[in-house]
Amino acid sequence: MSAGGIVGLALALAFASGALLVYDGLTRPRQGASPRAPRLIELAEDRLRVFLRAAGLEMPVRTFVLYSLGIGLGGAGLAQQLLGWPVTTVLAFGVGAVLLVALYAPRAARRRAAERNALPEFAEQLRASIGAGDSIEQGLLKLAATGPAALRPELLRLVMRQQVEGFEPALREFRNRLGDALADEVCAALLLEYRLGGKQIGLVLSRLADATRQKLALRQEAIARQAHVRLTARIVVAVPALTLVLLRVISPEYLAVYDGPKGQLVLLGCLVWLAIGYGVLLWLGRLPTPPRVLVR
Repeated sequence: MSAGGIVGLALALAFASGALLVYDGLTRPRQGASPRAPRLIELAEDRLRVFLRAAGLEMPVRTFVLYSLGIGLGGAGLAQQLLGWPVTTVLAFGVGAVLLVALYAPRAARRRAAERNALPEFAEQLRASIGAGDSIEQGLLKLAATGPAALRPELLRLVMRQQVEGFEPALREFRNRLGDALADEVCAALLLEYRLGGKQIGLVLSRLADATRQKLALRQEAIARQAHVRLTARIVVAVPALTLVLLRVISPEYLAVYDGPKGQLVLLGCLVWLAIGYGVLLWLGRLPTPPRVLVR
């Protein structure tokens, strides 16, 4: 391996080690100090935990991070062998580190969309069950077997946890696992009804179901438009990146100008601008995210 290759691989290893140490230092509980991680790290962990659940990967966040770093190192080694540029080696590490997220993102999005679309039916069926004289706990028990198919696994988990921990802790876990603002609203109504009682829960659930259907209809239209923007962004990034790799593999002497330090800086600048353009396109096509309520 050339000197440049060794430097590139060393940079990728150092970056991976640094990322792992920073993550471990920020999330490991310390003696004599509060075990709560900084707010940003805590929010990132919560979002990743929701993603893993939706993707069907029931594993700790730390394990997933370690797998991602391992794939990133593998990608860095492969890029170093193919291209021999330190800049692309570090870039390949970053791409490899997010590869698992990219691969499982469609599955997670489909599952979360199915659960979100099932919330109005869930609210209506629970309203009907309570209207027939059942308690909230009895209604949830019935819906675990007969409710919307997309929510049955989580409803079954809710019922099982309820028998062990009680209604409120189980409902909070159900809400946090779904990680959705619309689910937060339904769970908030159930918590208030459970704590304060009253006879308005049926009306509240009915109105929530209607409002949720309207929000979902608007969201579906926005998602259809967002898909076109995301496809455009991916094409804009993929075409020059694939062209660069193919030219380097087929005719390496054609791109020998980038082998030196100045060439590496130019290449780095091009990659940075490409990343900025991709980020801007995604930002322009982003969907507004409704704030969650009663998250903690």
